Amino acid sequence: MALLGELIFGRPSPVVAQETVEVRAVAILASKEHDRTDPRLKELADLIRKKHPEWRGFEVSHQSKAKLKRDKTEVLKLGADLVARVTWGGFDPDGRTMLTVKLPTLEEFTYSCCCTKFLPVVTRYQTADGKVLIVALNVQPCEKVP
Repeated sequence: MALLGELIFGRPSPVVAQETVEVRAVAILASKEHDRTDPRLKELADLIRKKHPEWRGFEVSHQSKAKLKRDKTEVLKLGADLVARVTWGGFDPDGRTMLTVKLPTLEEFTYSCCCTKFLPVVTRYQTADGKVLIVALNVQPCEKVP
């Protein structure tokens, strides 16, 4: 369609900006007490162990997702009474998606990332039995529309 607009009018057709994305939050618990690691987390666990070798076990404790509209905040459950507050800010000039996130024990932060990739965030939250909360965030699908 854009090519047709160029041929007829000498300029590209306007592209309709994406109005929603789906954001996923995966709550992961890291443990010093056992060495069981969910097979889906093997690559992530290997990376995190480089900085925190004392964390031997990694398990998914909760998953949630929500459709987000631009500049609207949604709450995603992380299990128990824990939540992530996520706002989708659209796309940056390079076509990466922008999220503003508030997680337990952390200040609010904003980041840009490629779609479909997970961003793991280590929090300072610990369960009663000493497990550390890690939250992996993902956005999809994304059309590269700045």
